Amino acid sequence: SLQRRRTACTWVLCTREECGKWRYLPVRDPSLVEEEWECKDNPDQRYGECGAPEQWWDQGLRDKFVENRFTVGSLVWARLEGWPAWPAMVDDDPDTGDFFWTGVSRGEWEARPTQYHVVFFDAKEKG
Repeated sequence: SLQRRRTACTWVLCTREECGKWRYLPVRDPSLVEEEWECKDNPDQRYGECGAPEQWWDQGLRDKFVENRFTVGSLVWARLEGWPAWPAMVDDDPDTGDFFWTGVSRGEWEARPTQYHVVFFDAKEKG
């Protein structure tokens, strides 16, 4: 399964329109990466500018990747229909071992998760 192939790093796309190169960051939780991330933000100086070549990756694996905003351990505000957003943590579903699900559109798996499995935090009890 895709989720069993987790890594300790995150692939990030430079948000500068004229760049759009992929960079491999030593960040396990993708929610810790800024929405507007640019090559200049890369701690690896070899790839810290848009003029540097894109880091190599096997383009044949493109269909094997899912664009996740969160991973197991990410802290999120989750919402259920009819309830307000509540603090939660993304975690593996104990029944399936998966932490996200993707939908199918026009017979193809979607590239982004449509749902994440979360564990809600309890309310702080006042004594």
